Amino acid sequence: MLTVRFEPSALKKLNHLDASLRQRILEKVRELESFPACRADVKKLHGADNAFRLRVGGWRIIFAVYRDINELVIFDLDTRGRIY
Repeated sequence: MLTVRFEPSALKKLNHLDASLRQRILEKVRELESFPACRADVKKLHGADNAFRLRVGGWRIIFAVYRDINELVIFDLDTRGRIY
């Protein structure tokens, strides 16, 4: 089981979303605690060893997994057109 942590900038973006979208994103993020066994729509990002993206509708969440400290860090979230 991984500990999920938000970077302050990602948390700020999350808090500015409307309540229903924020709830959907948080539900998917909770699934990441069992990464890589989770059933969420996750893909590895090219060019980075431990960077992944999670898709929630039109939104993308960028995160990294650090197995040595048993932590998953969410770095950024935004719409598909602006995140890449």
